[in-house]
Amino acid sequence: MFNPTVSPHDPDTVILTCDMTGQYLTRDGGQSWHMCNLMIWCDCFAFDPIDPKRIYAGANALYATDDFAETWQMLWPSPQVERETHLLGDEASPTYHGEGWPGGRISALAANGLILPTEAERADLLEHYLPPLVPRWDGSHLAWAWARLREQAVFFPWYARGSAMRMDYDLPPPERLQFALMELLSAGAHYASAYRGAFACRSEEELPGLRVPMLVTAAPRDPLAAHLARIGSAPACLTAAPASDPDDALDRCRRHLLEQGGDSCGPPPATTAVPDRTWRQMVDAGAGRQLCGLHPGTPGDRPLVLRHGAGRSARAVIAGMPARPDRERIAPDRPGHGASDG
Repeated sequence: MFNPTVSPHDPDTVILTCDMTGQYLTRDGGQSWHMCNLMIWCDCFAFDPIDPKRIYAGANALYATDDFAETWQMLWPSPQVERETHLLGDEASPTYHGEGWPGGRISALAANGLILPTEAERADLLEHYLPPLVPRWDGSHLAWAWARLREQAVFFPWYARGSAMRMDYDLPPPERLQFALMELLSAGAHYASAYRGAFACRSEEELPGLRVPMLVTAAPRDPLAAHLARIGSAPACLTAAPASDPDDALDRCRRHLLEQGGDSCGPPPATTAVPDRTWRQMVDAGAGRQLCGLHPGTPGDRPLVLRHGAGRSARAVIAGMPARPDRERIAPDRPGHGASDG
């Protein structure tokens, strides 16, 4: 159970979210629970300070209920504008595109691996892949996390240590493991949230609605290479192409993004310094969140927006996309990752 929120009007009224994108409400101190599923992963809840029946739910959109979670309405973005709903990538929350919505500027997508598990594989991953990292007074949790990340680099899934699950990778050097460990600790609970979203997401149901050029690739040593064959009915704008090796996979993604056209973007939003992070550029992303954006390279009319994976930061992707004289790279730290608030 996650994000338990107690009503200021009645301590016996509590709403929380759980795995598989479900939310539950109790009004009798936990004796009984009512499922109020929004079909998305909710990051937070808030009770209205005046109306005890009104509850707000925050995700990739803002929702509210006025009847103790019997029905919900979207407050932001406006439900009146035409929009598209996409559920792709490693989040268990939809992305809404509408008038004035930044996502409407997406002109291309590239995925170095797209997970399409069977129902049995999905259930196994959700049950075993994300054990909690519990701090111990003697620091033993750090040794456990180090070992877990090492196994994750050579087995998929990491807990199935057998020859059939062994990937054709060498053990990573200590420096790489240390970097991964620091990223995991920085992400905190968001590490599990993002991976849980990736495993729970049914991308195969969303791919037929794709309307921009998308490349899905994977190297033979990548466990997701076998998932390329699982892509069923897909629109003509989607290309699934295996790569010869990891470098070729990254190069294919780079070329795909650089070759696609797109609308010109205006200047980046104004940034402000945070007192304890004066070396960072912070952008107000709404709902009280700020994203730390990196803008290296020469500004151009079509910047590349690089999005890092779960448990990582902008540093992990900015190094993999060399600078070009005509393209600016924008790599934000996602909420709860790197230097971003969340």
